[in-house]
Amino acid sequence: KMPTPRMQLAVDSWLLAVELGALRINEVCRLRHDMRVENAFRWIEGKVPKPRYHPINSRAQAIIDKYAGGENVLLLVPDGLGGDAFYRAIETATASNNRALKAACELLGLPRIKTHNARHTGAQRIKQATDIHTARRILGHSKVSQTEEYLDELDTSIIDDGFDEMDIEWARWGNKN
Repeated sequence: KMPTPRMQLAVDSWLLAVELGALRINEVCRLRHDMRVENAFRWIEGKVPKPRYHPINSRAQAIIDKYAGGENVLLLVPDGLGGDAFYRAIETATASNNRALKAACELLGLPRIKTHNARHTGAQRIKQATDIHTARRILGHSKVSQTEEYLDELDTSIIDDGFDEMDIEWARWGNKN
């Protein structure tokens, strides 16, 4: 049994969320090419506008290149939506991603994950590269205890290895067809 294109999109959106610094799925859905400045995505968000800066590493760039062609970085929501239609599309994309991730994890024999687990994984990587206080600021948490909750929830090594395996299998399958 091989992964489907929908499974691959779900895995790629999960990996992109991790690689860009623990993004939420709604943030991945909102990424547009016009938010790119040099080798990073930059935007301002929130009630009290906070600048966001997410450097693009080589793994993230490979995922972005795979889905090039539209206004949005990934094909999770249709281009050009605004207002309520956009937020309904994000809800639909999140539910669809969770179903596809469940199927991908079953296919690979991995523990089940959801789209939000990418944020936990990204938080762990940020913490490993910096410290808990820097991780708290990047994630936008008001308290260190909130960040610590993210760091305790998931063993990412099993999932990272599984998604690497899925990428290899997907490439083999794509070369056959």
